[in-house]
Amino acid sequence: LSYRIIDVSAGDSHAMALTHDSVVYAWGNNSVGQCGQGSCHSPILKPRKVMGLENIPIHQISAGTSHSVAWTAIPLDRKDSKGRLIRQNKVLTWQKPYCIQLKPDTFSMLHIFMVELNKDSTASVNQEFLHLCLKLLKAHLELAVAGSMCQTQIMGKHGALIRELLFKMMDCEIPSETHQLVKDTLILGSPILLPALEERMSLLNSLLPERWDTLSPGHSLQLTLVLDSFLEDCQVTQLLGLSDSSKEKRALSSSLMKLLLKMTSSHTNTLLDCVEEETVKTVGDVETENKKCPVPPHHLYKLLLCIHKHILAFCCCKGVTDSSSVLDLLRDHVKLLLVNARDIVNRSAEVIKGKDIDHTVVEGILYPSLPGQILHQLLYGMLCLPATSLKPLLSEAIPLLVALDGLARGIKGLEVAESNELAEDLIKPQQGNKSHQGGPWRWLLDVGRATACFVGTLISGMIEGGDISEEEKKYCSILQSNILSNGLEEAFLHC
Repeated sequence: LSYRIIDVSAGDSHAMALTHDSVVYAWGNNSVGQCGQGSCHSPILKPRKVMGLENIPIHQISAGTSHSVAWTAIPLDRKDSKGRLIRQNKVLTWQKPYCIQLKPDTFSMLHIFMVELNKDSTASVNQEFLHLCLKLLKAHLELAVAGSMCQTQIMGKHGALIRELLFKMMDCEIPSETHQLVKDTLILGSPILLPALEERMSLLNSLLPERWDTLSPGHSLQLTLVLDSFLEDCQVTQLLGLSDSSKEKRALSSSLMKLLLKMTSSHTNTLLDCVEEETVKTVGDVETENKKCPVPPHHLYKLLLCIHKHILAFCCCKGVTDSSSVLDLLRDHVKLLLVNARDIVNRSAEVIKGKDIDHTVVEGILYPSLPGQILHQLLYGMLCLPATSLKPLLSEAIPLLVALDGLARGIKGLEVAESNELAEDLIKPQQGNKSHQGGPWRWLLDVGRATACFVGTLISGMIEGGDISEEEKKYCSILQSNILSNGLEEAFLHC
């Protein structure tokens, strides 16, 4: 069969198979029509599609002595990870891989085999047997992932041992074919092999290095897989533990964000150093340097932005007060990010002024970094919170705005382009002129405007003052009358 089989059942003298798209096949003894072919011609030597089940969602099959059964309803024992019944409208077919019937001892034996064979993997016999063990492990992990199994269900305590062995093999001198097979097994089976959330968090903190070049291939792959696993919304929510008042979890989240900011800023500054030293001269050189990085920088930026969005969403939805520890966490994170972004912008301005270099090279470094793709999203999102809650960020936002203005003035033609852009918008606002969209460094204008909008909102919030007093509320109805409200700049709708 050229289909993905998700269930198999063997009767007394016939067998059945169910594919992932709800097609049932049967073969074997058909003396009483148990193969569902509309006749009693027997035997059926090759699998044939059972008649009469077209376009019917089948979730399970069973073959008996001389009968066959196909279930259209989902069995009651099939529940999701939270213990809730999986309804028929939420799934198409139930994938129940055979590997869930395996005991942890099976993986224990695989671990023992791979440890012994890895001691002398150069021997052809050992290498061939090691490949078979890895392929068997890969097949079991693939089926376990498809069936949404967890590590403790099928591997027990041997999961951690196998994970450590596989990552250790990534750093060993083994044949390239074996190395690739180990890597494929880790990538495919990462949902099963990676530890639980809290242990994974500690693992991430231990893996993030001070310098990229200190990472081994095994650590690099492990770090990439852990970062990818945190990009899921449910994982980030559990990672931050915002609803949990635990100070330890809050401190762990804070240290993670600080480390991510430090590493991303360090990577950007390293590239700018290379530009100054003239080891990076073209945009292609920048891409080459990024590829040398053991963990792609965009993984770190993506996780950093994802964490920020979750904290911001929690603050907006829960209506946290100024004394909230979650709001303090958000403000501390944004304040540190603004400082890092300012330093990178100032450093870029120095590089551009210091030497006659191609400005597009510096743009290729800055655009994917903190001041590029992340900063304007972050600042516009922060405006969802009350301006009074964001006042502590003003002292860091203003120097950033000055730094962005200084960088823009140092780029040839950008100031003229901005003036032309504003003129075009004033002359032809109704035509939706798009000539100014895109182009070199135009994104820097958007970042500058986002920062200016952020600073302006904070200042205006300070000028407006506090909430309306009781006396003002008392006389609102009088001021709203047609006679007395004539000439007021704003209506007292908020009263």
